Amino acid sequence: NHFTSTLSIFYFQASKCYPLPRYCCSRPLFDSPLSNNNYLYLNHRKSHFARTPLPCSYNTTRTMSTDESPPSRKQQLPTSSTSDAADVDAKRAKTEHDESPKLSSIDEDGVRAEKQLVRKEIRAKLKALSSDEIHEQSKKVWDKLVDLPVYKSAKSVGLFLSMPKSEISTEVILRHCVAGGKDIYVPQVGQNFENAHMELLKVIHSSNDTTGSNKEERNNPDTSAASTPLFYESWPKNKWKIPEPPSSMPIEMAQPGDVDLLVVPGLAFDRLGNRLGQGKGYYDRFIERMSVNKPLKLVAVCLDCQLLESGRKIPVNHYDQQMQMILSPSETFSFVKDTTA
Repeated sequence: NHFTSTLSIFYFQASKCYPLPRYCCSRPLFDSPLSNNNYLYLNHRKSHFARTPLPCSYNTTRTMSTDESPPSRKQQLPTSSTSDAADVDAKRAKTEHDESPKLSSIDEDGVRAEKQLVRKEIRAKLKALSSDEIHEQSKKVWDKLVDLPVYKSAKSVGLFLSMPKSEISTEVILRHCVAGGKDIYVPQVGQNFENAHMELLKVIHSSNDTTGSNKEERNNPDTSAASTPLFYESWPKNKWKIPEPPSSMPIEMAQPGDVDLLVVPGLAFDRLGNRLGQGKGYYDRFIERMSVNKPLKLVAVCLDCQLLESGRKIPVNHYDQQMQMILSPSETFSFVKDTTA
């Protein structure tokens, strides 16, 4: 009635049974005719067996006899099982490494959550503004910009084309740049939505574009708004309804040093020069690429509701770019000693 005389041990892996010789069990076996749960559980990990017996009422021992030699590695486990187990271990280790908490990841998740809260707040404020309020505040900002030495001395300006609503309007300043004979570079992002890649393309004016051709328009470009169409009005629009350079226009992408001044939009700003964008990182990446040889001159523009109250700070990551100057309708902040440098 000895249970061990009829005990068969199997190793289960990949839905297959491999019978093991009795001498694989060098540690004590539990032999109890009173227990139906008397089994030996075998775990394979890196080609050795870890035995975990279940408890029973009493034990008798059986050890490997002296005339029995330990089985070879090949006898213990098929070769394919060893490689499979190694693969499983490697995958498990990689998963544990990837899932292990990191302070930097936790910090970035917290910053991302804070940014989303600020975005939600500012978007609600922008949505409440009327078109007349946006136009009035926009004009005040551009009046400030055109008086800056950094703008007056710039031969080329990077300017965004504003969204149809809930953003500062750039129509007035675009007319001023055209009238002043400045080279204009505008963003193109429509070809790489998923990669969050942006280029600035130089606007090549057609011979039919007469904006700013007379003295009155050069002195007061805002008066020509209703009479003369701007170059981008016939351009195709991207997913955000923003005009982008057509494929028919000659491609001349901005290189480091080509743009004397970059006018930067944003969703929110604080009084320390920090900027919060829409969340794709277009401008952060572009500014970093264009600042290889020397820092790109940056002037951020916004409406009053986009500037956080005193004491509040935009949550930032290490890759977020800081502005050198921020212009709002009511306030001006400069974070460099000389913006003309």
